[in-house]
Amino acid sequence: MQFKIAYLEAFNRMETELLTKSGVMPTHRHIRLLERVAELEAFRAETLAQQLENRPFKSPRPMTPEERERMRELRAQGLSFCRIARETSRSPRSVTRVLGGR
Repeated sequence: MQFKIAYLEAFNRMETELLTKSGVMPTHRHIRLLERVAELEAFRAETLAQQLENRPFKSPRPMTPEERERMRELRAQGLSFCRIARETSRSPRSVTRVLGGR
């Protein structure tokens, strides 16, 4: 559906631009050119959407230096990664990443 919308919007923009510049109705050649431009714009929009979709996830709650220090203190006390995760309300993976592995 997004492709169709992008296609129509691009076609309408190009048609308007041609009409205002030339003052005449577009010919078959112009229409083919407009279709190709619309296809390219739709491809760019689709590619951009895929790139945005494939970006790494960024946490909405970044870890503060205080949290990192608290994790180190808890580890020094001998707590497991899972226990530290529960204590700090973070995932075990985040704790592992902060503390540098096993």
